[in-house]
Amino acid sequence: MPASVGNAVKCISRLGSKISEKQFGEIANKLTDCVMKGTEEFRDIYATCLKTLISEADETFGKTLCCCLLGPLVTGELHLVLILAGTGNKSETVREQCMEILNELLKRFNAVLISNPAVLDKDTLMRNLLRISLAPFNS
Repeated sequence: MPASVGNAVKCISRLGSKISEKQFGEIANKLTDCVMKGTEEFRDIYATCLKTLISEADETFGKTLCCCLLGPLVTGELHLVLILAGTGNKSETVREQCMEILNELLKRFNAVLISNPAVLDKDTLMRNLLRISLAPFNS
């Protein structure tokens, strides 16, 4: 892991216990936006920081994180990025990063999603995941 990624992850993990739930959500939103629309050279750093944020989050922040991240990772924004993004490599990288982050989120906060069914519409999730997985990439 390059030093810049290590430093970013350390900063994010230290912030976790010192910020409010609202700030946690704002950071998650910004990192998600950077993963999807940011520059290629920093995408891995943003994604790693977002995965760290998810893993370091207090259990009580689970609902906030799920509400902030599920929409952009699964619905319209991600689908638009995948369909409208430039060439195949960028789209494929974005898709891989978003799927890894979504996987971390679902593993970490599965109990939150089960106890709050309004946070996640499973039919919409499955429909969008299927649509995304079938989305063609440019060569």
